[in-house]
Amino acid sequence: MPIQKKINQKRKKRMHQQKPNNFTQILIPFLKSGIKVLNELTGVKFEKKEVYQHTGNKSIGEIKIEIEVIGDIKTKVYFDMSKTFAYKLAKHILQMNTDDDNDTELMESAIHEVGNMIAGNATGFLEDMNLDCDIKTPKAILGKDVEIFTPNTQIGVIEFTGPIGDFNIYIVIHEEERFLDPAGILLYNIPDVISNFIVEFFIPRGFSVYSCNNEEDAWKMFDHKEIVLVFINYNQRFDHESMLSKWLNKVPNLRIIFYSSPTEWSDKMLKKFPNTVLGYIPRAFDSLKTAKAIILILDKIGIKYNQKRKHVRVELRGDDKSVAILYRKIHLEDEKDIINANILDLSIGGALLEIPTQQIDNFPEKLVIPRCQLNLRGHVIRTKAQIMKKIDNKLGISFIEITEDDVKRISFFIHSKLAEIVKR
Repeated sequence: MPIQKKINQKRKKRMHQQKPNNFTQILIPFLKSGIKVLNELTGVKFEKKEVYQHTGNKSIGEIKIEIEVIGDIKTKVYFDMSKTFAYKLAKHILQMNTDDDNDTELMESAIHEVGNMIAGNATGFLEDMNLDCDIKTPKAILGKDVEIFTPNTQIGVIEFTGPIGDFNIYIVIHEEERFLDPAGILLYNIPDVISNFIVEFFIPRGFSVYSCNNEEDAWKMFDHKEIVLVFINYNQRFDHESMLSKWLNKVPNLRIIFYSSPTEWSDKMLKKFPNTVLGYIPRAFDSLKTAKAIILILDKIGIKYNQKRKHVRVELRGDDKSVAILYRKIHLEDEKDIINANILDLSIGGALLEIPTQQIDNFPEKLVIPRCQLNLRGHVIRTKAQIMKKIDNKLGISFIEITEDDVKRISFFIHSKLAEIVKR
């Protein structure tokens, strides 16, 4: 072995041993990156106001950027700001002089760009600290009352102030995961236009969405699944009162939202079932307004849409049309770098795969797979993944940097598998 190579290996080993081991040091890359990006974007100077530790939920504003780190360090970092600060920031980034402080689309676009820039800079700083980390695609979290931490979550807080407003940086030091069980939603005789919207809206948030077109199948759901909400296609000529009375004898706490129109809708359903019927979605509905209305409705009846839930998982054992291909390298040098796997179960967040026994040593826990391709009955999903658990020749993987379009594809696939349950 060449002498220089030995020296480099020793240096690398020594540097590896000097990796920081506390979250105060880990915060530094995001602190540097956040300040650097915001100063460059706004042209003004931000100053550090206070640094401290905090336990429980904390928020100063309606806008947050979440950056999730995996690898040598696994944590989440949040940049928290007020709506006013976010709009001022958006105007600086996009160089616009608009006075419209309600342009949500403008603000979201700018905040996502800020997240990407902060993540990109932080990656460089992490490498300088000899940390082998990957950063998931940053995402914006909107809403003043959104709970992003559990009561026992320990966070490091850095408060900043500047000419255009204040913002905070949070880094999770210790978090006790708190996931609610999936909640069931039933679509009763609902057409595709609203069904597709509900599937896209609810499944990624941990809600199981089932569909049926007759009372017999609906009773199967009430017998075997925990259904909390039913969407019903309203029909003036159908006796909805009788049907709901029977359902409520079985599921007293059931909630109903109708799909109707102002000309055919009658308030008699609200008067007859004031604690059950929540209203109706108009046939000519606006997706954004409808989504916000549903979130408010759910919140009033104690179902937190933004609270963490376990992902809905479906088993695919025996489904030979659903397979995965793992690419161990971006640039393939050998056929051995391509591994075929069976998908045993699937959720929005990841999958359980079965690989050939002779390949298991090539896939250690925490390994990041640069490309994972899922073939789901004609739909192809391509994403980066990380191995979270390994048992025998089975790999539990978590999806990284999955696109919104792929989340929708998986949601519809899961919905189709749930529909098969109804038919059994």
